[in-house]
Amino acid sequence: MTVGASQFSRVLDGEGGCARGLPVLLTMCATHVVASMTGRCSRWRYHTRQSSMPTMIPDTHLDIGCGTRPRNPYQRAKLYGLDIRQLPSTPTCEFRSANLVLEPIPFSDGTLGSVSAFDFIEHVPRVLPVRDGQGTRFPFVELMNEIWRVLAVGGRFYALTPAFPSAAAFHDPTHVNLIGEETHEYFSEPRMEGRMYGFSGRFRAIRAEWVIFDHAVDALHEMTPTQRFRRWRWRRAGRLSHFLWELEKLPRDTSVSP
Repeated sequence: MTVGASQFSRVLDGEGGCARGLPVLLTMCATHVVASMTGRCSRWRYHTRQSSMPTMIPDTHLDIGCGTRPRNPYQRAKLYGLDIRQLPSTPTCEFRSANLVLEPIPFSDGTLGSVSAFDFIEHVPRVLPVRDGQGTRFPFVELMNEIWRVLAVGGRFYALTPAFPSAAAFHDPTHVNLIGEETHEYFSEPRMEGRMYGFSGRFRAIRAEWVIFDHAVDALHEMTPTQRFRRWRWRRAGRLSHFLWELEKLPRDTSVSP
């Protein structure tokens, strides 16, 4: 919004003259300044996020549970998709197959710059019996170990998940893993409480927040002021359904036994 001379005249010459027009004009000016500064801050945050991304990591990305539409939120040069089904590779994506509840991620240690999971981790069980029925295992914790393993140090895990208390976390009968606002803290510093369940990795939370799904598909995109206002309105109305994790892999803490 630009406050020009013609607008100034229309405001002051309207009904009520200066008594009414001056406060309106001040509001218009303040709105313009806030929008301008917010836009500049938004661009600054975008460039800061780009510059904070480690550069000496593989330019490769893996989208797990991707189906036929793998996403590449960091715009890496090489894209892999991983699904429970065998899917044919395309010129833009190499597909691999694995059941991540039962199998490891089919990549070597430290070979990926980033991993994403869009509407996936809520399908990974928290607890299952072992094969002989004489104990239990924690598939979700095991998956977090695998994600940490295949990432290079400084690599990012980017996940968008329908989360509690949104009804979207419960509607799908295959949602077996409820994610809350603090679940990521079991895998990231300083709490790292997942260690009691066998988590041996180490993450740092870059972002952990409620988002509108469509606004967060691109990890490098900073929300516009309009999008931030929309998110604020949706949160007040209880309409937000997805929680975002952006976790950075840290080196293993050698002072803690795996």
